[in-house]
Amino acid sequence: MLVAARPEWLALCEEPSLHQLALPASGTQLAGAVRAIVRRQSRPASRTADEGRLIGEAKRALMARGMTEAEAHRFLQRESMRLGVRMAVCARMALDRN
Repeated sequence: MLVAARPEWLALCEEPSLHQLALPASGTQLAGAVRAIVRRQSRPASRTADEGRLIGEAKRALMARGMTEAEAHRFLQRESMRLGVRMAVCARMALDRN
């Protein structure tokens, strides 16, 4: 999210996830702020080793039910996007159903 305000108001904003833009701002500054936000949001979140093991275990469980590795991976990805949660959360849910 982009917060555009006078500098004295921006000083009151303590949320680190917000991108701040001091007003008055030029079109170039606004475009740069938008590019920074897009880059930050398009960067994939890094996965921990535990999450990787959990996803691998869930894929193996799905493969035991007849899916290929690629199908199991895609299934977890789709469910993750559909539910709006990390892939490791979907992996845990798939394992809990077994």
